[in-house]
Amino acid sequence: MWPSVVPSFEGVQYARGRWPIDGTRSVHVDPARDDLRREGFELIVSASEAVIIAASQEGADYGQDALENLVRVTKLAGENSLECGRVISTPFYRERGVTLSASTLVYSRPFLTELLQLMRSLRLNQLLLEVNIAEKGSQWPYWRAEEVRWIVEQARTNHIEVIPQVNAPSHMETYLRHAPEMALVRDGKPDLDRLDFTRPEALDFYMAMVDKYADVFTSSWWHMGADEFEHADVTFDDFPQIRERAQELLGADAQPRDLYVHFINQVAQQLSQRGKRLRIWNDSLKPTKVALARDIVVEYWQDRGYRVSELLDAGFEVLNVSEHLYWSRSEMMCMDTEEKYVTRTVDSFATGEQINHSNVLGLRASIWPDRAWMQTENEVIEEVRHGLALVAQNGWSHTYPWPQWSDALQVIDQVVVQERPELPAFLSNRVWEIPALRGIGETWRFLPTPDGYYRMQRVMDSKFVSLRSGRCMLGVVMEEGAELELRDDVDPSGVEAAAATRHTFLDIPPAQDGKPWNQTIREVERELYEYNCQKWQVTVVGEPSGTGVAANEARVIIRAALSQLELSEDESGVQVRAPEGKTIDLKLVKELP
Repeated sequence: MWPSVVPSFEGVQYARGRWPIDGTRSVHVDPARDDLRREGFELIVSASEAVIIAASQEGADYGQDALENLVRVTKLAGENSLECGRVISTPFYRERGVTLSASTLVYSRPFLTELLQLMRSLRLNQLLLEVNIAEKGSQWPYWRAEEVRWIVEQARTNHIEVIPQVNAPSHMETYLRHAPEMALVRDGKPDLDRLDFTRPEALDFYMAMVDKYADVFTSSWWHMGADEFEHADVTFDDFPQIRERAQELLGADAQPRDLYVHFINQVAQQLSQRGKRLRIWNDSLKPTKVALARDIVVEYWQDRGYRVSELLDAGFEVLNVSEHLYWSRSEMMCMDTEEKYVTRTVDSFATGEQINHSNVLGLRASIWPDRAWMQTENEVIEEVRHGLALVAQNGWSHTYPWPQWSDALQVIDQVVVQERPELPAFLSNRVWEIPALRGIGETWRFLPTPDGYYRMQRVMDSKFVSLRSGRCMLGVVMEEGAELELRDDVDPSGVEAAAATRHTFLDIPPAQDGKPWNQTIREVERELYEYNCQKWQVTVVGEPSGTGVAANEARVIIRAALSQLELSEDESGVQVRAPEGKTIDLKLVKELP
């Protein structure tokens, strides 16, 4: 039998003989193979050759990946041949993917590269990307258009469609802080989280963002969120102007939610004229006089309003994005992979419904930042690996082929291999002069962290460079020009204790000092906060002078692990700036034993 891989093969027809894993391989693309659909493939292993047949290049690539996985696991078992057999492999669900919330947090290219490669290896074909595209000079964090184009292109080469999400009419603080006149007024003040969709120009305001992103995203899909308008004790009743406008426009019996749905329908109509279809979250959908347009895809994440079966009966297409498929850097949301595998409920909806219906498009896991200082992106990618493999297994094969979760883990760890570049050893076994940091210290050491970063330690007193004070979002300093601080070393036991509290608190933390909950740091979490603020992503540029053991000079890019803000040198010294690839010089002081 063939060794186990993920996604697994189902229904392999075995034959006599064995194929040497270093033997002949061939790939054939036959568009007439309708039975394979766009992504599927047939794998035929004979004693003389391993043949992959697909209807598209996408299926051919997936077939080659699958064969390579079989070869890798065979080698790990100490064998050099594979039993002859044939199988047709096609996906159970059309859509299998990942949501990455990145509108208030910027991710590095290494993280994005690793995520996209992981998705490709698992045949996950969709990335919902929540981003805020702006230009240089905007308030950090933001994405430059060329960075998003790079993501879209890298995803395309990995057969992943990138769908943009720009929230409306709620969760809009990123955009409305630059246009407060477009915000709903509550208690006499602009509510910068909510667009004033009572105004006719609100539609133009939002569609201008769609058009702005049109030359960046190539997808025919658009996600507007449309969730959590009533959230954190705020309801439609806090905005009497919504009811007034609803009754003026839609009739005397109209309710505020009718105007809400009317606005969503207007966006859907405008998108249709641009050749795109709309997707929204489900939680704000409840019975209304105004019917939601049937061509809108409903992404079901929370058990509110309509049940999934009701939406399907009404003719909607639905995607499963349930909360049990979530990860958060800090809060109680965390996919319990073992529980989902053991109970066979990976693709159950938030309502508990498990539905096999042609209008269920598939499932998508989600990566949310929340209190983003609690984990680095390297820790995130490691934490989600097993869960994404489970989502891929369910989305493609739709089976639970391994008796226990421990058996599944063994297969996943053999197949889902992530190769993160090793930290350059020459940085950490030397004392360096960093001219850009001369204002706060003469000589420095780079101490590696287990998650792939460095801490920069001042030799004279063993204090560490930290970015912890300034304008924050999600508890992470996002202010260009923020001052660097020198902080004492942390207590490792305190760091470990704080990390152990993740996902154990049943409630979000209370607000502190007038700051929102996602900037709160509980006392038990203090050491972890200090530790992560001291982590820096250090990238060596070019070849160090005196390569290897004898390296005595180097040029590096130094970015804060949590925010991606970059150290940049000018005539006044070192500055914290939005990333532009500025380099910092290192000069060898001495080697360490």
